[in-house]
Amino acid sequence: MKSWRKWKKVTEEKIWFDLAYEFRIPKVSLLKEMLTEIEALEWMVYFKKRAEEIEKMHEGSVQPTKREHLFVFR
Repeated sequence: MKSWRKWKKVTEEKIWFDLAYEFRIPKVSLLKEMLTEIEALEWMVYFKKRAEEIEKMHEGSVQPTKREHLFVFR
């Protein structure tokens, strides 16, 4: 998963490109047909939080826990 340290500098097109990469979809236009902008932003927040959790686990400061999925999509 990509590093999220430059989160504030991300443009809208980069968000769509990164989402297409995460979902392994070859073209951004296909992804845009499948998701609304709000759903795309919700997924980006999910991936960002997940990347932060993985970094903390690698540092050894947090142990993995079982949690319910936080997002409910329309």
